[in-house]
Amino acid sequence: MSSVHVLNGDQSPVIAVDQPLFALCKLIQWNWPQKYGEDKFVVMFVAFHIEQAWLRLLGKWMQGCGWTDIMVECDIATAGVAESLLSVSHVTRTCHAHEVTAAALHMLLMSAYSNAHSPDNFDAWCAQRCADSVQFHYWFLCFKLQMILLVFVGSIREGNFDVFIEALKQMIPRFFAMDSVHYSRWLPIHLKDMLELETCNPVVHHHFREGCFVVHKTNHKFSALSLDQAHEENNAIVKGTGGAVGLLTDASALRRWLVSGPEVSRIVSDFEHDFMRQTNTSDKHHEQYSSYQQRELHEIQSVRQ
Repeated sequence: MSSVHVLNGDQSPVIAVDQPLFALCKLIQWNWPQKYGEDKFVVMFVAFHIEQAWLRLLGKWMQGCGWTDIMVECDIATAGVAESLLSVSHVTRTCHAHEVTAAALHMLLMSAYSNAHSPDNFDAWCAQRCADSVQFHYWFLCFKLQMILLVFVGSIREGNFDVFIEALKQMIPRFFAMDSVHYSRWLPIHLKDMLELETCNPVVHHHFREGCFVVHKTNHKFSALSLDQAHEENNAIVKGTGGAVGLLTDASALRRWLVSGPEVSRIVSDFEHDFMRQTNTSDKHHEQYSSYQQRELHEIQSVRQ
């Protein structure tokens, strides 16, 4: 807390932790509110772990439906990689597969609605089709779950705190429905903290509304990272190829890591920026380039067919 006060004046410290540590931090806040209450510390449930949990929920929901076979047939993933999309062993690859699937499902959905020539509006038509067809209902739910994922990831990449909150509201009932015990128990508490942030910590809330609840490591558009993902990348820079072993069993080593790690990461980043400059100085996101868009369009068309 003293370090935060030196750097940021009277701002309350913001701590980003995963689910087990979030539970411990909240228990500490509830038992000692005078010293560690919500108005003195802001505890963040880290977004990257929420994204991973949601991808695992999607994998559980789509297991056995033939989705992995579609990914293999459309050359989006190999036979070995396709099964790992359900267990989320690689987050970026899994997100891409769901992004392509959601786009293909949306095109099929709109095409079916157009060909139906229904007098009902789109929402009413979807509700009726869900009631008439179990298969339609299943894939419509898949599409909705994937869209929640894309909205959540988009809120992080854009640093949009309001959309982030709305995405959490959509996620929580589904975590309950899919029997995800820990996330269904603790995410509502995190949502409550974020909704009450304007009252408990207006300064932190103001900065979060400006996009400071995520990390902007580059000037590229749509490229902000969640706090835990940025921490993992910094740790990877410091570890190098040798790794870091035994930190949690040695208090002095852990303290040196906490103090020196961010500075070492900064020095390495400055060196790469000054001596390994890339010729591409555009602020475009990599998905804005035509080569990527053409490849993804081909994948979407393959899934649709």
